[in-house]
Amino acid sequence: MLLDAVARHELVLEERALLEQALTGSTQILVELLSRLDPRAFGRAEEIRRLALAIARQLGLGAAWDIELSTLLGPIGRLAIPAEVQAKIDRGQGLDERDRELTLRAPEACARLISRIPRLDQVVDIIRYSAKNYDGSGYPDDLRAGKALPVGSRILKVAQDFVDHLNIRDSSPLAYNEIRSKGALNYDPEVVAALGEVLGAEAELRPQAAPARGFPRRWPPPGKPRG
Repeated sequence: MLLDAVARHELVLEERALLEQALTGSTQILVELLSRLDPRAFGRAEEIRRLALAIARQLGLGAAWDIELSTLLGPIGRLAIPAEVQAKIDRGQGLDERDRELTLRAPEACARLISRIPRLDQVVDIIRYSAKNYDGSGYPDDLRAGKALPVGSRILKVAQDFVDHLNIRDSSPLAYNEIRSKGALNYDPEVVAALGEVLGAEAELRPQAAPARGFPRRWPPPGKPRG
């Protein structure tokens, strides 16, 4: 009787392991295919992934596989953005109100698609709220705000915006100040502080100030591994 129960338990564990391997393999294939379709978007996602994981480690969150997967699957939301709007984004052009709303709703579109994959509930939740501001403004238009937002979403929000600012300004201190200037309206202050630790900030930074000692002009520092 006991042996039968042990055998059944081992069988359940084996089946669960096989399902997890199948899920991991399927997700990797999906990411690989999408990265070939839109290399630029997935290049940005790789930058965000490395920074988000570094922030997660700084916050003591460990491996944070759900955050990592969210960054890699997040660009799927671009499929919901019209080609002409994507072209504007890639060229750095200004967006009108309609275009901005489409881009802000892209994470919701991505979350709806990913929700069809079983056992990715945490990832879906992170992606869905990854563009929402800490004060609750933005999309999705619901009552979640502050610490009620998934911690992965709060990390992604900071990492995504920092990478975008960095690509425009080509300066880690300036990009970091763009993030800090928004205060607790857009970002979780604890996540912003963790970003500062990751970047090596040691002093109050000003937009025109030279980088503080240990604070790289670009993140990650040249010649050092990313993440």
